[in-house]
Amino acid sequence: MHSFRERIRINGELIPQECVTALWEQMRPEVETLPQTTAFEIITALAFLHFRQKQVDWAVIEVGLGGRLDATNVIRPRACAITSLSLEHTELLGSTLDRIAYEKAGIIKPGVPVITAAQAPEAMAVIADVAARNEAPLWQVGPEGDWRYTVHTADQYGLRLDLYGPDAIYEALWVPLVGHHQAINAGVAVAMAHALNDARLSPDVVRQGLAQTIWPGRLELLPRRPGMASILVDGAHNRHSAEQVLNALALFPRNRLILLFGASAAKDIAGMLEVLRPVSDAVVVTRSYHPRAADPHDLAGLVRTIVPTKPVFVADEALTALQMALEQTTDADLILGYLDPEYFLGGRMKLDVEAARRAISEHVCRPLGLELLDAAAGIHELINETMAAAAKTHIAEKGGNPRLVTIAAFGGAGPVHAAGLARRLGAGRIVVPPSAGVGSAMGFFVAPRAFDLLRSHKVELSQARLDELEAIFEELEREGAAILRTCGAEEKVSCSRTLDLRFVGQGYETRLELRDGRPVEIGAARLREMFDREYERLYGRSYPDSPVEVVNLGVRASLPVRPFSPAAAMPAPSGRKRPSERPAFDLGTRRMVEHRVIERAMCKPGEKIQGPALVEEPETTTVVPSGAVAWLDELGYLHVELPQATVREAGR
Repeated sequence: MHSFRERIRINGELIPQECVTALWEQMRPEVETLPQTTAFEIITALAFLHFRQKQVDWAVIEVGLGGRLDATNVIRPRACAITSLSLEHTELLGSTLDRIAYEKAGIIKPGVPVITAAQAPEAMAVIADVAARNEAPLWQVGPEGDWRYTVHTADQYGLRLDLYGPDAIYEALWVPLVGHHQAINAGVAVAMAHALNDARLSPDVVRQGLAQTIWPGRLELLPRRPGMASILVDGAHNRHSAEQVLNALALFPRNRLILLFGASAAKDIAGMLEVLRPVSDAVVVTRSYHPRAADPHDLAGLVRTIVPTKPVFVADEALTALQMALEQTTDADLILGYLDPEYFLGGRMKLDVEAARRAISEHVCRPLGLELLDAAAGIHELINETMAAAAKTHIAEKGGNPRLVTIAAFGGAGPVHAAGLARRLGAGRIVVPPSAGVGSAMGFFVAPRAFDLLRSHKVELSQARLDELEAIFEELEREGAAILRTCGAEEKVSCSRTLDLRFVGQGYETRLELRDGRPVEIGAARLREMFDREYERLYGRSYPDSPVEVVNLGVRASLPVRPFSPAAAMPAPSGRKRPSERPAFDLGTRRMVEHRVIERAMCKPGEKIQGPALVEEPETTTVVPSGAVAWLDELGYLHVELPQATVREAGR
């Protein structure tokens, strides 16, 4: 998803960049003598060389396209697995399931065990025939198969199930993957492991292995901030995969569903949209940077032909599309008057006030017996309270005082909610930097260019070989420098080190920054003192008599910080005529009052803005509540000072 090196891993770790370079130099003379060698063939050969040089015990090889003619099919496996088949790549594999099954079954070798997921009858018949002709033992996973399963619970976090094999039963299994179809995938994995082992697998081994399963980009629920909409990512690329996504969506509690969609032009786009579009409240279409990506304007036209009654938005870049999708969750702030429906995203997107009213009336007012304004205010304040609870926990962990913090507001919704969050915390000041609505993207461009590397190395500190720790640190530093060099960096690379330690048996680590030299120079005794001091600072006390273990070694390889001009982030005046006032919800009086409407780009440094006011810019709006005062400094930062009464009220 981020680097092609993700394709080649040993024990979860990506192949190092220097290994890729060395292996390519080793392969290059041979490759140049071969006509029409594909990139996938080169990557496959590179992976095989890497696995051989590292002397791996077991290699799990996934075929590329099909199976019979795939580059991976040159090896003789110990076992073969075929997961659920569907119509895909029909221009190459065939237009029917039995033709596709024939190509997939091409991986079956004489006498080699085969495990297959439950298939359509015509596909299963082909697989069984090929296995029989090769005298290959065949096991099927599914409701009527040799391996069966019972799913006890399924939600947005995963599955709890039991597996039953011909000579084994595994109960109380947890699979942290979303969707009922993952039960079949888990069964295929366990059956494959059985085929490779003469002895019965330990139930604890099976439980631990499944519980540690990750599958990035497949029904992956991304981490999110409190109050932020949930983001579910999936790489579905055919109708069958889209149907699995649709089934999994039933496991997620939700009020609205915004579909952000992009695809390769060669995929079954209509088939996927026919499945997902009807259940979506709105669709945002976009494209990746891949040359074969479908044009989003063409996608929008196709979406409108499938369900013409729901809104469709077009974004030429994925980040803009994500922002559009997230901003579709702003019904409450729209009803409360904080957002101008005609100036959303600088006027590039119009908001439907009536649709927002209908959504909240139907899903909140009617079930709870609330008036529209009370419901919208409740949603807004629930988000503020959720963020405040998380902020208080984080501040307490750092030993701080909520009433002494300054709130830095970023993102499209951050400045809208900052005043309400400050009231909950009792904080007296808010700072909204220039271009706050695209703060994450701005931060990416001005952040230090760095690469973080982490290596697990679990050993009790008292028994650790410090020279071995030093060797790992040096290896990570070399790898980090090499990665930065491949990005075109020519400046001096600086490296900083961290050490994650914990009490033996503890479930979380405490991070130490090693600024005083190498581990052999610091010594185990001083490292223990540093751990106890940091642990006591964080949690109030330590336990000097309890043993401590090393868990992770970390290195940050970084380049010099690039100069940043705040003036470059200043928005230009829009030239748009806007009303001088509009009604918006006042958190203090809990009623709609007139707010001054001010364009941030027109503000002069030092000019006082008395609340209640709304300071607008293309990507966000800052709410200045009653009694508060805002002003712009020389660098373009917007400061909001809250009234002391609000701070004292929150502190009681």
